[in-house]
Amino acid sequence: MMFKYLLFLLTTLLFVTLTSPEEVKAQERLGFSVFPGYHVINSDQISAEPDVSQTDWMYGGSLATRFRMNDMPFEYAIGFAYGNSTILDRISTISYEPGYYVDLRYRTLPQEIFWIRPITDRIELLTGVNVTIQDRTLKYFDLNVKDDRLFSMGVGLSGKLHLVLNKFSSDNGIVFMNLSARWTEFIYHNEKNRNLDDFTLRHVMLSPQLGVSYSI
Repeated sequence: MMFKYLLFLLTTLLFVTLTSPEEVKAQERLGFSVFPGYHVINSDQISAEPDVSQTDWMYGGSLATRFRMNDMPFEYAIGFAYGNSTILDRISTISYEPGYYVDLRYRTLPQEIFWIRPITDRIELLTGVNVTIQDRTLKYFDLNVKDDRLFSMGVGLSGKLHLVLNKFSSDNGIVFMNLSARWTEFIYHNEKNRNLDDFTLRHVMLSPQLGVSYSI
């Protein structure tokens, strides 16, 4: 477990270093948002059987800070998303084996750096990249099978449309809504002696976000 978080810390430091020009000005704005998210693409297909589904919905929150680097506006965001669905539910019958069910759970921690492009005084377009870690767990109920956990790390592209809904406190505070998209290709898996040659994990998630930010 410690190795996982050390690896994530090293990746974070590399991520920030590679995307940070030399001149960085002080933090300007801190924001918090909450969201539901939906996987429009999820390559995590547990089985080809038609009665086996996927975890489509995620819920979570995000912290973001805005700053300027070499006089260009940027935003750094770190979030947490959780999703859990029953993907298989076999009902017990007289002629078949006892019933059981299987849940698929995601716990996801994305980090994103965006370049901010103002469109109007209330609309902005943000584009950037993400580095994401994820704990994926298959949980078996009423079966003598241990939970199957997989730790993964991925990279990808992110974007969002930022809409200012209201301003308060002499325009220092903002109520906003984001329409966000994040594509992540998971390129590292903690295999634990498993053969993952044919396994791919790719997520494209769309989410509306509602939040508040304030100038520091």
